[in-house]
Parts: sequence; structure tokens; C-alpha cells
Amino acid sequence: RAFQPPSLLRAAPGSPDASYDAIIIGSGIGGLSAAAVLSSTYGMSVAVFESHSTPGGCAHGFEMRDGDGNKYSFDTGPSFFSGLRPGLAARDSSNPLSTVLEMVDEKVDTKSYETFGLLFPEGDFVHSPGTEWLAEVGAAAGENAEKVRREWGEVMGALKPLSQAVGAIPTAAIRTDPGAAVTVGRYMPRFATGIDGGPLKAASAASMLSGP
Repeated sequence: RAFQPPSLLRAAPGSPDASYDAIIIGSGIGGLSAAAVLSSTYGMSVAVFESHSTPGGCAHGFEMRDGDGNKYSFDTGPSFFSGLRPGLAARDSSNPLSTVLEMVDEKVDTKSYETFGLLFPEGDFVHSPGTEWLAEVGAAAGENAEKVRREWGEVMGALKPLSQAVGAIPTAAIRTDPGAAVTVGRYMPRFATGIDGGPLKAASAASMLSGP
């Protein structure tokens, strides 16, 4: 059956205004977040231009029906987001989208995953939140369980300082102009003291991910 694009976006009635405080090209998560913050938090007039039929960019979804009328939903990008569960304050979340939603006073409906699966050539791996990762990884590795557990534990230990660094400074506080002294400065004590091994250890973990 031929794909029929959803008609979620329609041309704005009339002609665009002669000028806007900000014009954003593309309605992906970045563009929509920028538009929402500029409009809601700073009171700017904003225009968002999008060539696709649906907003969301690489994170949009769509629905289709089969010949029997059954409806199926598809994600074009990520379907698993961390740090957006109800009751989790933006300051305690490592997800930048959580900060944006708090700034514009919006909430999204979320559903917690009971399990999620990964398919590997060696077999399927199913993880259940609240269980021990190393035990699950080892169980899936079969005869190489001890080696896999050791290597996985080493990787997770090496990345822990980087994870702590990411959580120490909210994404919205990071900027490239002199105002960073104010927005980032308030979090520097937590950044300096809340990382195992200090900030240099986090930088070492980041370089490990980026490769030689």
C-alpha cells in the first residue's frame, strides 16, 4: 500500500509577517525547543519553517493502517528517552529536553519500559530496569560470561566520571558568550567536587569515547 503522509502541518493562513524576532529553519527537536523557549520564556515572535509534512525531524512518528483496517504506529527515530519520567525534576535529569519542557511549562505523557531488548549476532539480550546489568550481560554471554562481565564493568567504571560531569551542569546553562560566567558559574562547585577523580578524569573518559 502506498504511503500517505499525514497532514499534521498546513501552510499558515495568509502571508508571513514582514519580520520576526527569530526565524528557525527546521522543526526537529532542536528547532522546536529553540522556538518554544524563545517564544514562551523570552516573549519573542518566532516563525518555524519546515519542508516536511510532519514536525519532529528525526524524532517524529506516523501511523498507517493495513488492508484490514488495523492501525500501526512507527517511530522514525528514537522511541526510548531517559530522564523524562514523571516527578523527576529537570535539575536531576541528564536529558536536555527535560530542561526545555520545564522552561516552557509543558509536560509530555510518558510510559515506563518494563523491559527492552537488543538483538546481537550472538543472540538476544533483554534488560529489565532494576536488575543488575553485569549479571544480565554475563548470562547472555554464555561461556565468555566472566570475560564479558569484567570488560563491561571496566567500561562502565571508566565512563562514570563522564556521566557525573554531564549531570553536574544542566545543558541550558552552557553558552559560548560571557554570560556563561553567570549561568555555568553557579554549578562549578558541584562540577569540581561531584566527579570521581575530578574533571580531568571526565575529560579522559570523553577522549576514550571519541577514539584516537
